[in-house]
Amino acid sequence: GKTKSDLNSLIGNTTISSKEKVERVKKIYETLGVEEFANKQMALYFSNAKKSLASIKAPEKDILLALAEDLINREA
Repeated sequence: GKTKSDLNSLIGNTTISSKEKVERVKKIYETLGVEEFANKQMALYFSNAKKSLASIKAPEKDILLALAEDLINREA
């Protein structure tokens, strides 16, 4: 569709600055809800990983879980 062709044309465009390309791609991603979708997927995978980790019997499990929580909660 139009969005795909817009993204493809941005990739090959050598007449605009990299900064402008990034801004245009970000705007397209905002319109599509990419960040919201990615955050939902990340939460789902993290939840599944925590469930899997709960079944492991190891003293280092708490350290690993704390690290994972720090990574999942950091800002990009």
